[in-house]
Amino acid sequence: RIASNSRDLGIPTELRDVGDHYEYSVGMCPYCYNRHTDIGCNAMIGVLAATLRWATGKTFNIEEFTCRGKGGKTCSYRISKVPVE
Repeated sequence: RIASNSRDLGIPTELRDVGDHYEYSVGMCPYCYNRHTDIGCNAMIGVLAATLRWATGKTFNIEEFTCRGKGGKTCSYRISKVPVE
């Protein structure tokens, strides 16, 4: 649902099932758009974590593995399928 809503806003977004986790990629991240960052997109991790917690009542591990603000082509995240709690 998050990916669909982002695409509706014109933000290139992709969600892939890659076995034991999902990969969520944002082509034009609203948090690091046109800026350099050394820390990555912690805000997007927070948005994804809070949305998943709201929707499921559970906490999932989320890790950013590429970031446009750090020179990557996308901001991409691994989202575990198995909740922490």
